[in-house]
Amino acid sequence: GNPQNIFIYFHYHLHPVAFVKTIAPFCGVSLACILFLSFKKADLSVENCRNSSMKLNWVGYSYLALFGCFILAILKIVPLATGGIVIIFALIFDRESFNIDWFLLATFLAFFGFTDNLEKIIHISINNPLEAFLYPALGSQIMSNVPGALFFADFTSNWKALLWGVSVGGFGSLVGSLASLISYRLYRAKTENQNRYLVKFHIYNYVLFAIGVATYILCFAR
Repeated sequence: GNPQNIFIYFHYHLHPVAFVKTIAPFCGVSLACILFLSFKKADLSVENCRNSSMKLNWVGYSYLALFGCFILAILKIVPLATGGIVIIFALIFDRESFNIDWFLLATFLAFFGFTDNLEKIIHISINNPLEAFLYPALGSQIMSNVPGALFFADFTSNWKALLWGVSVGGFGSLVGSLASLISYRLYRAKTENQNRYLVKFHIYNYVLFAIGVATYILCFAR
C-alpha cells in the first residue's frame, strides 16, 4: 500500500506473513482512529448517488488485472519486472494517466537526493529497538517517510522498528507523507481557507503520531 513498505519488504527479504503480523497492530489502531473520527453527525444527501452509476470500461478492467500481476510480483510469484507492464500499458492506451503534478513529484525526488547525500556524510549504527523506531519517525517529519525508509535502512538491521518508525512518521508534519502533500494541494486548489486546514491537519496528525508512538512502545519496546 505504501512505497516504503515495498522497499522494506524487499530490502530485508521478508516473508509476507512476518511483514503483515508486524504491522498489523499499527493498521488496527489506525483503522480504529479513522472510524472514531469519521462517526459524527452530518446531513448526507444521496440523491446524486442514486441517479448516477459507475461502470468500468476495458481499460479499468485491464488495470484490475495488472494490479493482480503487481500483487503476484510483490509476493515473488512472478518476476518483479512484471510491474513494468503497467507503464507500457499506460503509454499505449492511457496517456492521460501521466497528467500528474510533476512539480510535486520533483519535490519528492529532491528528498531522495537530500537523503542520499546525508548517507555519504553520516556513518552510524542503530541497534536499540526504541532508537531504531524513533529516529525514522522523527526524521520522516523533515525528509518524508519514503526517503526516510531508504536513509535509515542503511543504519539498522531492525526492520520491525524501521517499518513502524516510517509508518508512524507518516503522521505529524505535512511533509511526513507524500499523500499528505497531495491532499493539501488538492484542498488548496478548491478553497482559500488554507490556514484552518493546516491547523486542524497538524492537530489531528500529531495526536495520531503520539498514539502511534505509544502503540509501538506497548507492542515492542518492552
